[in-house]
Amino acid sequence: MKSSFISIVPIITFSGLFLFMISNDKSPELKLIGKWEEVSWEYEKVDKPEKNREGWIEEIDDQVQKEMYSHLFIHEAELWNFLTNKNLLLFKNENKHDSLRWKLKGRGNVLELQHNNLETEQYIIHDLTPDELVLHFNSDLQVRGIVKMIFKRID
Repeated sequence: MKSSFISIVPIITFSGLFLFMISNDKSPELKLIGKWEEVSWEYEKVDKPEKNREGWIEEIDDQVQKEMYSHLFIHEAELWNFLTNKNLLLFKNENKHDSLRWKLKGRGNVLELQHNNLETEQYIIHDLTPDELVLHFNSDLQVRGIVKMIFKRID
């Protein structure tokens, strides 16, 4: 009788600790709220990379970035401000650039942005920490690939 009691104690302790950790973790939506500044864009080729060019390559220059933006709805936003009312304000040079609606889909790993004309765009949330947000989206440029946008929290 005593040995079965001892073997149950670690299970109960572990379960309690697990529930405590889950209940104290913020939801992805709450983690997203706030101001995020674009830090860099990086590009990974889907097709076989050139010799000695494995993984993510150097930062994307302004010309390529402008071409990518031309295929997106968001044009050259430097600061994204996610509000609790599901609005996203985009700023360029401290001036409001655009206002969208946002929501998380899937298991909280897909960020969907909806414009006033009801057009939508989607990003994969690759990483979301208190200080960093990393979004991925597919590029349909001449060379197929994935673009990684890195943001730092500024508030």
